[in-house]
Amino acid sequence: MKVINKYRISIDENGYVNGFSVVSEGGDFVGQMSDYPDACEGWTKFLNGQFIEDLEKKAEIIAQREAEAAKPTQLDIVEAQVTYTALMTDTLIDVVEEDE
Repeated sequence: MKVINKYRISIDENGYVNGFSVVSEGGDFVGQMSDYPDACEGWTKFLNGQFIEDLEKKAEIIAQREAEAAKPTQLDIVEAQVTYTALMTDTLIDVVEEDE
C-alpha cells in the first residue's frame, strides 16, 4: 500500500526543485515523492502541480558530473608524481605479487 502525503515543494531561484517537506495541511503536491527519485537533482521543475524534467538541463548536469568524476583525484596526482620521481631516480621498487 502506497502512503499518500502532502508536500511543500521548495524551488530555487531558477525555478528548479531543490527540496520538499511533508506538511499536515495545504501543500503543493499530494502523492509520494519516492515516485520522483530525481526531483531534487537540479533538472526538474514543478509547474501546475506536475514535475517536469528539463532534458537540456539534465544532460548539462550529467555531463558536468561525468567531467568532474573523470578528473584525477589528489591521490592520483600524488601517485603519479611518486612513480615519476621513482622512475627518474631509478628507485622504483618491484612489486612481487603472490599467488592466491
